[in-house]
Amino acid sequence: MNHSDRTETFRLYRIWLLLFLILPYGLQAQTKTKVDIEQADALLHNELIVANAQRLIGDVRIRNNNIVMWCDSAYYYTNENIVDGFGHVHIIKDDTLHLYSDFINYNANLKWAKAKDHVKLVNKTTTLTTDSLNYDMNRGIGYYDTYGTIVDSTTTLTSKIGEYYVD
Repeated sequence: MNHSDRTETFRLYRIWLLLFLILPYGLQAQTKTKVDIEQADALLHNELIVANAQRLIGDVRIRNNNIVMWCDSAYYYTNENIVDGFGHVHIIKDDTLHLYSDFINYNANLKWAKAKDHVKLVNKTTTLTTDSLNYDMNRGIGYYDTYGTIVDSTTTLTSKIGEYYVD
């Protein structure tokens, strides 16, 4: 095998290795699950008010895999797989993590939640309170920059900005 053949073989090897490493991420991005509307007192749809959205009113319960969300009302943007929840929002993830707020924007494709107003994240014996929280449900990390207080059985930590790691 001459030098040119070895160079070509090495180049092909690198391409296959790169494809092997990237392919699982591409497949993961394609396995998006739709939001299931389990309960609502009323379901309205009016393209003139909000395009591509279903309006859910009263005792709303939505499920997306291991995530269950309750709220007073919501808009479900079917094309984007996004939910805007309003009033007494409560999310439970994996039966252990509880997220409460007055408003939430939940992207079911990314598993990303943006909670605002009276936010409380409870993970077993630890509680984070803040006014605004971005929460990556895949990685179990919450980000805040509007002051937050983390309380557990022995410590209280207050900070202007922070990251909270569930694990």
